[in-house]
Amino acid sequence: MEQKGKKPFSRIGRLIFIILSIALALLLALCAALYVYLSATVDTEEDLTQFALARGSRVTRLYYDATESDDTYVPLEWQEERLTGSEKRIWTELEDMPSELWQAFVAIEDKRFFQHHGVDVLRTGKAAANYFLGFDGQFGGSSITQQLMKNLTGEKKRTPMRKLREIYRAFSIERVCSKHDILELYLNIVPMGHNLSGVGAAAEAYFGKKPSELTLAEAASLAAITNSPVRYDLYRHGEANKSRRALIYRAMQEAGYLSESERMQAEREELQLQEFDRESEKVHSWYTEQVISDVTRDLVKRRGMTREAATSMVYNGGISIYTCIEPKVQSEMESYFEAEGRFREGNHYAMTVISARTGALAGIIGREGKKDANRILNYATVKRPPGSAIKPLSLYAPALEAGIISYSSVFDDVPVSFHKTENGYRPWPYNYPKVYRGLCDMPDAVAYSKNTVAVRVYDLLGRENCYDYLVNKMKVGGIVRAGVNERGKEITDMAAAPLALGQLTYGASLVDLTAAYGVFLEGEYREPVSYTKVYDGLGRLILQNEVKPERVISEQNAFIMTKLLENVTDYGTASKITLADRIETAGKTGTSSGDRDRLFIGYTPFYVAGIRCTADGEHEVGAASPDHLSAWNTVMQSVHERCVSAREAHTGFQMPSGIYRALYCRDSGKLPCESCSLDPRGDRIAVGYFTKESIPTERCHRHIEYLYDDEGAGVVLDGLREGARRISLLRIEERDFPMQILVTDAQYVCRELHGVPPAATDGAYFESTLQEGHYAGISAVKGRQFNALAKPPALDFEDLPLVPGGQKRKNRRWRFFSEL
Repeated sequence: MEQKGKKPFSRIGRLIFIILSIALALLLALCAALYVYLSATVDTEEDLTQFALARGSRVTRLYYDATESDDTYVPLEWQEERLTGSEKRIWTELEDMPSELWQAFVAIEDKRFFQHHGVDVLRTGKAAANYFLGFDGQFGGSSITQQLMKNLTGEKKRTPMRKLREIYRAFSIERVCSKHDILELYLNIVPMGHNLSGVGAAAEAYFGKKPSELTLAEAASLAAITNSPVRYDLYRHGEANKSRRALIYRAMQEAGYLSESERMQAEREELQLQEFDRESEKVHSWYTEQVISDVTRDLVKRRGMTREAATSMVYNGGISIYTCIEPKVQSEMESYFEAEGRFREGNHYAMTVISARTGALAGIIGREGKKDANRILNYATVKRPPGSAIKPLSLYAPALEAGIISYSSVFDDVPVSFHKTENGYRPWPYNYPKVYRGLCDMPDAVAYSKNTVAVRVYDLLGRENCYDYLVNKMKVGGIVRAGVNERGKEITDMAAAPLALGQLTYGASLVDLTAAYGVFLEGEYREPVSYTKVYDGLGRLILQNEVKPERVISEQNAFIMTKLLENVTDYGTASKITLADRIETAGKTGTSSGDRDRLFIGYTPFYVAGIRCTADGEHEVGAASPDHLSAWNTVMQSVHERCVSAREAHTGFQMPSGIYRALYCRDSGKLPCESCSLDPRGDRIAVGYFTKESIPTERCHRHIEYLYDDEGAGVVLDGLREGARRISLLRIEERDFPMQILVTDAQYVCRELHGVPPAATDGAYFESTLQEGHYAGISAVKGRQFNALAKPPALDFEDLPLVPGGQKRKNRRWRFFSEL
C-alpha cells in the first residue's frame, strides 16, 4: 500500500520538474532572443562615438560656399549662425572636483557604482517589481552608467523595451570605458535645471564658485537637483531641495563618506544663492532653422538616432554643417520681407528659392517681418492647399508624357457636369473668374487656369496616374490616398477636386511645390537639400547629401511644359511679372478654396521660386498689400541682377533637340486650313511646340464656311446675297446643357439643321433644333448673337409696282420677318 501511495507523488514531481524545465528553457530562449534583438538594434559603436563627442566642443558651426560655383566648394564659416544650444556647460575634470561632490552623487544615485559592471542588479530587480506592482512611485533603478547613456541617447520614454536597451548599453560601455571616465562625463552633462548641464555650470550659476570651492551642503544641493530639476529647484523649491539634501547626507554616512558630526554640521549650513543672468535665446535665421530641421530629421532617419539625441547633437554636438545657402539670395529675401510697414496685417507671406543648376535650397523666408523668435510657424514648410498650382504637376506634365495631350490640344471650356438643386442646376466646375471661353487650346487653358480643362484632362489621365506622378515622381508630400481624420471621418485626395483643382485635404508645402516645378527645366527631379555634408566633432563624415537627378518626364516634354507656362507670365494670370521682360520666365498661379491662399511658383533658367500669401484664420486674402505676384517679382528682379549681367548674356530656356515648331488651328488643334483664317474673331492660326510624335497631321475640321450679311447682322442660309462675305464658324454639335450658360465663343458656333427651319430670332440660327429644356450656350453680348439668322435685305418701295388701292406690293418673306 505504501508503494502505491508514492507513485502519484512521483508523477506530480516529474510533472513539476518538466514544467520548470520548460519554463527555464523558455526563459533562456527569451533572454537569447532579447540579446540578439538588442545586438541588432543597439549601435554600440555609435554609443562610443557619442561618449567621445560629449567631451569635445559644444559649438556647432555652419559653412557656406564662398565661390558660388558648381565645381568647387570653398567653405566659409557663417559665424553669426553658430549653434551653441540652450544648454550651458563648463567642462570640469574629475580631479578638480572635491570628493564630497562626486560622493554625494554616488551615494544617492548609485551607491554600488564601483562594484557593479554597469547595472546594479539588485536595484534593478526592485525597480522592476515597483514598475509592475507600483508600491513606490518615487523608486528608480537606474545606475549612474544607465543615466549617462540615457542622457547621451536622449531616450527617455518609460517603457520596458527602452529600459532593456539602456541596460544593454550600460553593460557595453563599461566593457571599454573606465569608472573614472564614466563618472566624470556623467557629472559634466547631467541636467541641473535652468538649461544648465553639469556641475561646473551649476556651481558657477547657483553659487558663483568653481566646483573645487563648493562646501558639502552646496555639493549635496546640486546632487539633490538631479532627481528632478523642477521639483528640487533651488530658487523655486528650496525647502524640497533641503529635504532631499538630508537624505543625501544619510546616504553618504551609510556609505562611509561622512561621519555623524560632519552630517550634522552640513545639515545646519545655510546656502547662499546668487541670482544669475539667463541669456536670451539667440534667434536664428529662417535658413538656419531649415538646416537644423533637415539635419535632425536625417540623423533620425539615416543614423537611427532618437529625435532627442539628434536634436542634442545638432545644438550641442560640436558638429560642422556645410550648407547650400546662397548668401546674396537670402540677403535679398530678408531685405524685402523684413521691411517695416510693407505688409498689411492679417496676411502672411513665405518664399523659397531653389537653384536651377543644383536643385539646392538657395534661400527661404517663413514669414514676413523681422524674425524675433525660434521655432515659430514657418509658412514655407506647413501644408496648405495649392489650388491651380498643382495642375502642371498632377495633370499637364503627366498627360504630355503619356501622349494624351499635346501643345495644341483643344478642350471645350464649358461645365463638365450639372448638379440638381432646389433652385435649378449648379454647373461644375467654376472658373475663376466665372467665365467659360468655349474651345480652348492648351496655351490658353494653362495661361488662364481653366478648371474645366483640368477636370477633362484628369478624366483622360485617370486618378491613379495623377496620384503616382504627384507623390512618387514630383515628391509632393501630404497627399492622402485614404485615411480617417480626427473626427473619425474617412478622407481621401483620390478625386478630381483635390488632384485636378488642388483642393487637397491637408495641402502641400511651398518647399515641395517649388522643388517639383524644377522638373520643368530638364525633366528631372532634384531633392531640395539645405546642406551637403555634416561632420561630427571628431571630424568624421556622418551625413552627406548627394543629389541624384531622377527622370520624371522627357527633356522635350519638359521644354513644351515650360513654353506653356511662359504664357502664364506673358498674358495669363501672372502677366504683371515684369521679370519676363528681361529674362524668360515661366510659372503658374494658384488660389485655394475660399481665397485663403494665393500662390505663384515661377522659374527662370537660373532659379525656381515659390511664394505664398496666406490669410489669418478663415478670412480671405482679399486685396493683399503687396500682392504675392508683386512681391515675387521685386525679389526675383534683385536676385537676377547678376544673372542678366554682361557676363551671362543668355537669358532664355534652351530648346533641346527633338523639338519641332509647327502651325496649328487654335480651335481644333490640327493643321490649319484656309477657313481658319476666316474666323470672325481674327486669324486663329498659332505656332506650337511638338515632339515628332505629337505634331498634328490632320487638317482642321472645326471651321465651316458660311456667308455673312453685315447689313442683315447674321448668317445667310438661303443662298447668295449681294454684299455678303465669307466667314467660318465653329462646328460644335455636342454642347447640351440643362440650363443656359454664358460661353464666350457660343455666338460663333454652327450646327446642322437636319431639315428643321432656322430660328429667326436674335439668338443662334440653330436654336430651333434644340428640345425644350436643352441649351447650347449664349455669349454675353447686347443685341443679336453673331450666329443669328441674317435679316432679309431692306426693299426700296419706290421701285415696287402699285397694287389696286395705291398700295405697294409687299414681299411675303419680308412680311414674315417684319412681323417677327
